[in-house]
Amino acid sequence: MKMYSSPFMFGGSAGFAGFGGATFADAEEIQYRLSGAMEVRSTESIAQVLSRVEAGDCIRLAPDTWSYDAPMVINKSCAIVGSPLGTRIRRGNGLKSGPLVSVQADNVVLSNIYFEDLTQLADCVAISAVGVKNLYLHQCAIMNFSIGIENTGGNLHQYVSNDIIASSIGIRVVGDCAGHRIHGNVIAMNPSTNLSIDLGSDVTSTSVVGNVTSLKPGSNQIRFYNTGVAQTFSSVGGNGNHVSGNVAALQEIT
Repeated sequence: MKMYSSPFMFGGSAGFAGFGGATFADAEEIQYRLSGAMEVRSTESIAQVLSRVEAGDCIRLAPDTWSYDAPMVINKSCAIVGSPLGTRIRRGNGLKSGPLVSVQADNVVLSNIYFEDLTQLADCVAISAVGVKNLYLHQCAIMNFSIGIENTGGNLHQYVSNDIIASSIGIRVVGDCAGHRIHGNVIAMNPSTNLSIDLGSDVTSTSVVGNVTSLKPGSNQIRFYNTGVAQTFSSVGGNGNHVSGNVAALQEIT
């Protein structure tokens, strides 16, 4: 990862007075610095870069492809941002079970990344988070996994404007958690009878708005719980979940 912001090179000859041994970079060095500057290339390990940055930093991925034979673990608060439609993180043949991406830190942003499974191996979750808060997943494509996004017991997640194709569940949120926004996603299930969005019985205070799914006969749907009280225009229901404006069949359990 190249992180240069200065035209000077340090540690060389005495250079100019007052510059502490700095010299100007030559044309070849300038070209190297500008090419892919501030971007991680596929020849570099995302995990190694993550270990070097400080919590809260942004890691920018080049329009390259990374293949993983073991889960990619994100264990530090950070933003990982790709180039739209050009950055791909792919399941490798060696990843037999477990998620492709395991989020194990609070305050993580994943944006503009294409996650895909071309292996046709056993079912796999694309992105999994357990007990972490503030996961923001934005404008990503998640293609051909068993489950697209799975959150267990983590609060205050946002899944916004993602495209998902899955075979079991598109987005699954379970465990005692609250405060999620699931907005504006396009979800296609194969087979179409499976759930596009599934909120567990302990999920509360969650907004599911403006998502688009297949509406074929017997098609996938959004399932959510409002214990004891159904949602109406005047009340969001017993669990405080608000589900509206979706192109989807709804299954509300009270």
